[in-house]
Amino acid sequence: ESGEKDLALMHNTLRFGDRSKPNQGLEMTASLNLVGDGNPGGSAMAKTVGLTAAMGAEILLEGRLAGMHGIVRPMNPEVYNPVLERLDGCGVRFETSEEFKTEGSWPLNM
Repeated sequence: ESGEKDLALMHNTLRFGDRSKPNQGLEMTASLNLVGDGNPGGSAMAKTVGLTAAMGAEILLEGRLAGMHGIVRPMNPEVYNPVLERLDGCGVRFETSEEFKTEGSWPLNM
């Protein structure tokens, strides 16, 4: 239909702590949300998949990955920061939060 929009959402929650010492020490919960807005010109899925790949190729062609060889995983800030900045300008954004708890505020039983 004319004027329709879609939305892509992904939510990840990670818990970190020391299993050998339950209810002791520092435990952390980190959340990451990907939010992609679609529009009549392109779906949210097309943006979150296609734009990410295109921007990766773009930073490679710009020479921003000089010195990196072979398969380059997006674990390096030199790779992911420019892509995240460009995605944000296209309606795809990442929202993060962290929560720290101590002295057994929650058990680490994954």
